[in-house]
Amino acid sequence: MFRLLLIKLYLVLVFGSSLAFAKNILVYPYLSGHEFWDLVKSEFVKVNQELGLDYEAFDSKNNRFNYHRKVLEVLRSSKKGDSLYVICQGDSFLSIAKEAIDKEIKLVVFNTKIEDELRDRIYNLPNASKYIFSFYPDDYHAARLLIEQMVRMSNKRELKLLVINGKKNSSVADLREQAVLDYVRKNENIKLLQVAPGLWDKEVANDIFLIAQSRYRDIDMVWTASDLMALGVLEAAEKLKISDKLIIGGIDWTSSFLKKFSSSNKLISVGGHYKEIGDVIRTINLYNLKKISAEEVRNKKIFKKFDFKKSN
Repeated sequence: MFRLLLIKLYLVLVFGSSLAFAKNILVYPYLSGHEFWDLVKSEFVKVNQELGLDYEAFDSKNNRFNYHRKVLEVLRSSKKGDSLYVICQGDSFLSIAKEAIDKEIKLVVFNTKIEDELRDRIYNLPNASKYIFSFYPDDYHAARLLIEQMVRMSNKRELKLLVINGKKNSSVADLREQAVLDYVRKNENIKLLQVAPGLWDKEVANDIFLIAQSRYRDIDMVWTASDLMALGVLEAAEKLKISDKLIIGGIDWTSSFLKKFSSSNKLISVGGHYKEIGDVIRTINLYNLKKISAEEVRNKKIFKKFDFKKSN
């Protein structure tokens, strides 16, 4: 606590009170049972504490419009100099960007890529380059790493693959799906049975797998775009007593899925990208301290530190 007070006093003396008492504010979507955002929030808290920065975190229900309203609510209660960390959800984000610029609040988009057309509209706004920053993980790389490692886990020459993705028209889901499809096209030994939208939901993924299993019978691998959906598939496979024959992969490193690794040797998860928020905070902090330029911030936009964990 004493160290934090000293840091704040230093910032007051060097940069003035507006910067010293500015906050880093996180608004994250609340997804029931989805531990990824718990990991993000924990990393957000940890890094702010390490840097001696003021912070606050708010969640929102898993609804695009509720999230939009929550971001606007928090934005309108924030003050000049604050940095608001958010994800981008659709064209409604343009109104959020306009309000952040008007209030001279830095709007820091992470975890999701702003689509090109929307990004162009945002950066055409006056002063956008001073207040709008966009970061995102390399979701294509994460999905490619997952399918590559799943194939290496099998000793079969020919593999039948079921793909369960997130939501259609989601930049994250679209990039992950594209990576898998590109890989399958280049590998004739993989037969793609179906691509189904699991809506990032465990129960939906559970149902999809049960239907697919009754239709195709001999499924060798199930690639899913999140650990939560992978867990849904695993639970369905356990009920059918076929989990020992099935390679199941997910993305996120959530504890509920990783805990299952001790009971199976055919599970894999790609993750580490929850730490992106920490890299982003450190980068924006350097910008606030005038140690790097806005252009240098934009050059740091892509997070690539993914890794994988396999069951033994």
